Amino acid sequence: MVARMLRIPKPEPRKNDILAVQIRVPAELQTLVGKTVLRRSTGTKDDRIYQQRAPAIVLEFDVMLQVARARLESRPTSRLIEITRPFQNVLRMIPDLPLIEHDDGTTWFMTSVAPKEPGSPPEPTPMKVAGCSTATAMALWKVKRGDHQPKQQAIDSRESKMAKFLAYIKKPDDLTLVTQVEIQKYKEHLLTTYPPPSNVARDHLTDILALFRVADDNHKFDGLAGGNPGGKIKLPPKRTGLPRLAFTEDEPKKILLAARAHPEPIIRWGMPLMCYLGAITEEIADALVRHVKLVDGVWCFDITDKGRTTIVDGVEQKGHLKTAFRPRLLPLHPAILREGFLDRVEHVRRMYGEHAGLFPEIEPDKVGQRNTKASDIIMRFLRGIGIKNEIDPDTGRVTALRDSYGWRHRFVSALQDTTHIDGSTPERRRYIAGHAGKDVHEKVYLEHPPAKTKPIIHALPDPTVEPKKDAAS
Repeated sequence: MVARMLRIPKPEPRKNDILAVQIRVPAELQTLVGKTVLRRSTGTKDDRIYQQRAPAIVLEFDVMLQVARARLESRPTSRLIEITRPFQNVLRMIPDLPLIEHDDGTTWFMTSVAPKEPGSPPEPTPMKVAGCSTATAMALWKVKRGDHQPKQQAIDSRESKMAKFLAYIKKPDDLTLVTQVEIQKYKEHLLTTYPPPSNVARDHLTDILALFRVADDNHKFDGLAGGNPGGKIKLPPKRTGLPRLAFTEDEPKKILLAARAHPEPIIRWGMPLMCYLGAITEEIADALVRHVKLVDGVWCFDITDKGRTTIVDGVEQKGHLKTAFRPRLLPLHPAILREGFLDRVEHVRRMYGEHAGLFPEIEPDKVGQRNTKASDIIMRFLRGIGIKNEIDPDTGRVTALRDSYGWRHRFVSALQDTTHIDGSTPERRRYIAGHAGKDVHEKVYLEHPPAKTKPIIHALPDPTVEPKKDAAS
């Protein structure tokens, strides 16, 4: 019986300075192990995190070497191994593992491998499984997305969720080492921490399982007996989110009048644009000066992804709208023109150039966009004039959201009141609202030039003007 001590090897810097655990395989075992060196990334550049993750990897490598040595010697092998402090907590988490703890503070455990029975068939050589880190899975996901690349926020969110998952199961950053049991355990943990009606558990698992699927699509689990460990995990049911309410009858006028005197251009002009075009914050905050254009003699706001950019992984890329159905060319409402919006556009064009953002006063964030900051400014404005979420007085919980999306509710509803306008067909109203067409004919072949959409948009009421009363009344 041989007593020995496991040690954490010196970190081995690999690609991008990521630290790896590396152990050389003894020459006599290299044929059985199939490698000269055992190496696995810890997924970190931080020495402290390396010291936390390395013990589990070293233990796994040691077991591989012991099994190989036992096969080589073809006789019972038993060893008493002293467990140093970094490894003790890891081994205590393994159920039914007989540990020997002495009064002097040392911890030991006995390992033994039975010899191969005479006449038994040779053991099949296990297939080698290539590791798959989060970074690898993320890169494969981006390839799968093709031209419609994810935004930086989506990338950061998915990486963060994977990091939390790996920290919870105490595994190194390698999807091939994760088990189905561990994913199921994490699912139950999320459901306990974020019970219904929260969608946090579903949102986290959706992103995590998506990375396992893309790894599986690229044969990263081909050597595992059970294949993709996330393949049989069922997502929790999607809970009904909090409703977003439309503005009340009096609130549009209140908002527009308050916006006229506001110093922030995103409020002064953003509120009318949302009111009369049904646009969301992203569509106006990241628009460009050249998106306001004269088409066939009609001043229009071109809600398009042309010219929009975003920064992903430090590289500027083409930006996208919320969905493929969002691009639309909409005539400006007379109320916006009366208030001098074109003068505002011309001022920005002279000061910043044709390709400038429509709201250059807002500093772009790290991904080159103004949407998030604009949303914060708009939310503060709405709360400041009394537009607030609905709260349950008994529990203090939010029961309904009230924000700038109320403009879109109002706009879509107002469109339905234009059926008396010549050319106000359901297909055209869906186009104006940025909703998906019902079939290929509607999505691809129907055209909606400004001359056709102008009468519909111009028929939408101006909340700041009192409606005319019928002469009969």
